[in-house]
Amino acid sequence: MADVAQESIVRIEPGFYSLQSSEDEELPEYIQGKTAGSKLEARVALALEYYDIDYIYQYNFNGGNQIRGGQVIDFIAKTVPIWTPIYVQGEYWHSKKQEYEDTIKIREFARATRSVFADPVVLRGKDLQTLDSAKLQIKEKVI
Repeated sequence: MADVAQESIVRIEPGFYSLQSSEDEELPEYIQGKTAGSKLEARVALALEYYDIDYIYQYNFNGGNQIRGGQVIDFIAKTVPIWTPIYVQGEYWHSKKQEYEDTIKIREFARATRSVFADPVVLRGKDLQTLDSAKLQIKEKVI
């Protein structure tokens, strides 16, 4: 069985949590000036940078989380000829219970932006456990 980084949620102080990894990784704490939402997102950012793909982190669509019906797309990769939205779906925030709602949101975004963006790419947490696996996902699904 391949070695997989084990992550656990650690309480830092009331209301603040951090993902801790058993593997020593140099992951950015910030992505484009914003706090990295997770180690998974940090790995995706590094993978995009590895392939020299410019991106927008935490793209607000229809008002983002501030407006009912809005959403935040984890990444918009500035791919050619058309930009590619990337959803990072970790198991902690995107459980089986949440899967139906996530699917609806992704389909809604795809329908509304059909002529502006490529079809959304969904990257699952189980496929982003190391930087190398994140690079592979970006290579296979985005480039």
